[in-house]
Amino acid sequence: MCGRASRNCSRPCVPARRCPRRATTPRAAAATTPASAGRGAGVNEALNPARSVSVSASAGSGKTWLLTARIVRLLLDGHAPDGILALTFTRKAAAEMRQRVEARLRQLAFADDAALDALLAELGVSSDEAVRQRARRLYEQTLFHPWPLRATTLHAFCQDLIARFPLETGVAPGFEVGDSDDALIDAAWAGLQRQLLAEPHGAAAAALEVLAAEGLRESRLREIVVQFLARRADWLSYTEDQDDPLGYAIATLRDQLALGDGDPLDLLRTPALTETLTRFAALFAKAGKVGRINAASLQPALAAGGEAQFRDLCAQLLTQKNEPRAFKPSAEVRKRLGADTDALVQDFQTLADTLLRIAEQRARHATLRRTQAALALGAAALAALQRECRARNRYGFTDLEWLAYRLLHHAEAGAWVQFKLDQRIDHLLLDEFQDTSPTQWRLLLPLLEEMAAGDAGRARSLFIVGDPKQSIYGFRRANPELLPQAARWMDAHLAAHAATLSLSRRSAPAVIDFVNALFAPGLIADFPPHDTDRRDWGLVELAPLIEPDADAADEAPAFRDPLRQPRPDPENTRALREGRLIAQRIRALVDARWQVARKHGSGPLGYGDVLILTRRRTHLHALERALTEAGVPYTGAARGTLLETAEARDLAALLRFLLSPGRDLELAQVLRSPIVGAGDEELVRLATLARERNVSWFAALRAAPATAALTRAQRLLDAWRPLARTLPVHDLLDRICAEGNLAARYESALPPAQAARVRGNLNAFIQLALEADSGRYPSLSRFLDELARRSRGQDAPDETPPEAAHDQVRILTVHGAKGLEAPAVFLAQTGSQQRVHGAGWLVEWPSDAARPTHFLLGASRDQRDALTQSLIDQRTRREDVEEMNLLYVAVTRARQLLHLSGFASKKPGGGPTWHALATRAFDDLRVSAGDDGVRRFARGVPAVAAAAPAPTAPAPVDPRLRRPLQPITPTAPARPSAAEPEHDRAAIRHGVAVHWLLQQLARGRSDGLRGPLEATLGATLRDAEFNAWLAEARGVIEAPALRAYFDPARIRRAWDEVPISDGAINGVIDRLVDDGDTLWVLDYKTARDSDVAALRQRYRPQLDSYRAAVARLWPGRVVRAGLVLTQPPRWLDIG
Repeated sequence: MCGRASRNCSRPCVPARRCPRRATTPRAAAATTPASAGRGAGVNEALNPARSVSVSASAGSGKTWLLTARIVRLLLDGHAPDGILALTFTRKAAAEMRQRVEARLRQLAFADDAALDALLAELGVSSDEAVRQRARRLYEQTLFHPWPLRATTLHAFCQDLIARFPLETGVAPGFEVGDSDDALIDAAWAGLQRQLLAEPHGAAAAALEVLAAEGLRESRLREIVVQFLARRADWLSYTEDQDDPLGYAIATLRDQLALGDGDPLDLLRTPALTETLTRFAALFAKAGKVGRINAASLQPALAAGGEAQFRDLCAQLLTQKNEPRAFKPSAEVRKRLGADTDALVQDFQTLADTLLRIAEQRARHATLRRTQAALALGAAALAALQRECRARNRYGFTDLEWLAYRLLHHAEAGAWVQFKLDQRIDHLLLDEFQDTSPTQWRLLLPLLEEMAAGDAGRARSLFIVGDPKQSIYGFRRANPELLPQAARWMDAHLAAHAATLSLSRRSAPAVIDFVNALFAPGLIADFPPHDTDRRDWGLVELAPLIEPDADAADEAPAFRDPLRQPRPDPENTRALREGRLIAQRIRALVDARWQVARKHGSGPLGYGDVLILTRRRTHLHALERALTEAGVPYTGAARGTLLETAEARDLAALLRFLLSPGRDLELAQVLRSPIVGAGDEELVRLATLARERNVSWFAALRAAPATAALTRAQRLLDAWRPLARTLPVHDLLDRICAEGNLAARYESALPPAQAARVRGNLNAFIQLALEADSGRYPSLSRFLDELARRSRGQDAPDETPPEAAHDQVRILTVHGAKGLEAPAVFLAQTGSQQRVHGAGWLVEWPSDAARPTHFLLGASRDQRDALTQSLIDQRTRREDVEEMNLLYVAVTRARQLLHLSGFASKKPGGGPTWHALATRAFDDLRVSAGDDGVRRFARGVPAVAAAAPAPTAPAPVDPRLRRPLQPITPTAPARPSAAEPEHDRAAIRHGVAVHWLLQQLARGRSDGLRGPLEATLGATLRDAEFNAWLAEARGVIEAPALRAYFDPARIRRAWDEVPISDGAINGVIDRLVDDGDTLWVLDYKTARDSDVAALRQRYRPQLDSYRAAVARLWPGRVVRAGLVLTQPPRWLDIG
């Protein structure tokens, strides 16, 4: 190949010459010799760049390390970076791969001789001076190489391939790729609807009538079409190179169903069966009754004909499950019939078998009819989607794969494209191969075949790594059977080495022992017993299953206000109980300060070391509520919830109002939100004024009595309304956030768990304006339509995680946690049953087949034929395997501590629950439950950090409050609150409770307070006692004279429990409020005392000291202090 073989070159080259740009990196004379000090002979062989290798790597066995180490070995042996292509499935994994390679090369560059020798030994390389020099030069050579190492995703590879050959692919240059197919599928569905209206007598409309006659509603029809479009790559492969794809599919299905041209009811009209019916009728008339069949009800069925006869005979001779009824003549019947009894039984069996054959044939005809109609609709929708893709020049990931496949397989220039790629790729590495779909495997196969058929003197290799046990993406068409299939292909064509890694470098022995016990009974086929090189302490806990509350189930349903009280959900209640137990255990573990191993050394277990995994997102809100009640900081796992956040909803309401100022409801939402911060009284006055004058709220706003909030609203809305007609949406939102100071206002108004995400969510919302059609549509109405579509679809944007999530518990689904690990893992919802999926499309694509073998639409259980049931059974077996893979992925995330919990579910499902499987594993380990019902399997004893325990959930404190204070005066400390008259124990508990409730209510937490309060007090509360204290605290929050200190809309920032301790000052400020103009120091007092003068005299020294300390932190700011009295609620200004 000539020297002009750059990425943009399209001219033919002479294949006998090697591209000279590859020679920029010196080539080693020969492959280096494996060192005995490496990670073992198997690993050394897998790192050997002279061989192709397939690796099956169990969880935690160092798969990513092996992949990056092989790349470093390739570079160390002199292979050019641009000749190496590493493909994976996520951008995050690709970025991590590049970072790890760069970090390893940087280590080699700056290590001393001893450290370098150790690093090389890990790679299986014997070191000498020449090897050391080559290793140290790699980092610089790679950084300055004109063509860098390519570690990217498979979809990015397809995109790059299509972009380089747009004419051959038939795609317009400059095409875009969407992260989700939802927008394209919505457009395709809309296009199909337009086609149905425009062509009421067309093929698609006829297909719709067939499906409607089956009783399918519009929602089910849409679901069928959407599922077909999701499997469009399978359909295109199934009908590839067919002039009439639909005709081919129906003819193939007819052959598979073995359908004839006759009417199945003809089986009832044959002479032999007619004779059988006549004889059976005569004999049964003598018998009278057999089982549940009697002669009187059978005679009409025997006398009828056609459809009525078939229906009536089925009702008499078959059960509702389509099985022959029990037919055992009694002794009396045998006496009546004598020798004819056996003939009666034989005739019954003949009739029942015939009915079943007819039912089977009718079910097969129904399958053909239903599938033909559904395929016609799907094909029409696919044509609409393809038109939409071409019109927008925007494609989904599935389309990229198919276009790249066609380019490499069937395009006229396919051989030329393969040749060009073959010259660019010397070493191909494929990560997470168990997640490969059949289309992706067939896409890659031509490249592998070119590699196998290439010049024998050219150093080339193929490396694939994966783990069938971690294949959990069947819903994305992943087929784990492709990994052993690819390994067999490599062995046959590349003489590849096959390696298996099952030594964990992640989990402690206790966790590994539990994993072995859990999967030993054959839950996963060919499960290799795991071992570990870790020697850390480990603990596995199995909490008892939370069962339904029998007492609650027996209670009569109470009347409820549906506008204020949601319908009770018993399962959600059990999920909340589970969440509280998890939160309690997490706090106990963090407070215990057990030492856990880290990458460098060890340290006490913190919140950032805890990972909570759930099977599904159904009950995430209950779990998050429990963590919030317990004061456990967390990063939520809610997906697609950006548009459900308070700030996003308020901004959307603001945009709708700016588009149409007559929207009173949207204006009310904006006024009450932190954007403006109006109170309820102001909104009531505004509503009254609008009703009295019969005008809109916006018109009434101009005439309403001036208040700070309403004046702010009028000023901002008057400024933003004209901008909404002239500025692009992105620029408008940017102005709104800046001029309204929205980030700071929302941070002050929301609870800490939500406030941490505010800035990221606001930025993400603004970013949506650019993502919607690439920002080319500045129309505000268009953007609002896009928001509405996204909120309904599967591509709803996610919330932004908090910027400072380093010490927060992470909540993820098991699917989302793949590739992650943590010192402590809590696996929740283990009592849930496996989800049973509906029929849907049934696509069977064996791993060794070039295309699918079956493509049909399933049916409900009572309408299935034998072929459909067989395909559903095959799919169910694959889903059962994936369910066990999901459990394997979940438990292998843990490094040292694994906690399993769950609640019983009454929803139907298949197979044993994870909790039941874990219980069996504990039985095998011979571990019994403790006094608390929890089973614990431990290896080793955790060390405890020497430092004193830190508060588990410290309140956020402004950094300036942590600066050392100079003594205000060299006198004794200010008198603490203990100088008050002596209270009895009940009064002290009352004061602590009201203080705590005020803090929670001020943070917006109004539900679920009783449990945490009881934990704080260490006692169980009476209903009357708790209700009285809660009413007292709410009275303070809602008091008009005190609202300015608690209403988030009126304050910029607030702190609770602010410690002031430095020599002359010793105490805690109950609440510190910054309203933008003044800093307010609040001290709560629950004791009844009507002597105002005495109260001022008693507490003035203390509050003066607090006020002086705050003034030193904010020089030049006005600082005032006062008492918040709770009985009755009022403000007592101190100064």
